[in-house]
Amino acid sequence: MGGNDIFWSRSSDDGQSWSEPLPVNFNTTGDEDMPHIWQDGNGQYWLYYMDSDNEISRRQQQTADDWQNWGPATKVIGKDNAFAIGEPSLTQWGDIVFALVYDAGTGWGSDATNRYDNDMWVLPRKGSPFDK
Repeated sequence: MGGNDIFWSRSSDDGQSWSEPLPVNFNTTGDEDMPHIWQDGNGQYWLYYMDSDNEISRRQQQTADDWQNWGPATKVIGKDNAFAIGEPSLTQWGDIVFALVYDAGTGWGSDATNRYDNDMWVLPRKGSPFDK
């Protein structure tokens, strides 16, 4: 288990009570946080999260109703030359929405308060209203 880890818990009474939180087993020593679970049109669950590199990764549920063990990680969004990627969110259609922070250099101004910029990005899922 790493520094930031993802846990899961279940309620069978509309949130009145919850099971004991259990860790999601990624078998890494890194950080995983800011999770989002999405169910695709085939009923398959996907777990999206920020990984140790501050990039967005996802894992597919391998066995129905097993919330502890997930398949291998796949990098969805890498920051490449960006300064940071903000917390990912998922739309109801499965699109990934995230903020991208990048270093604009000193050409924008002479002080650090005018150096960085932030843009919202949408990675549309095929067939969603954003996929145009």
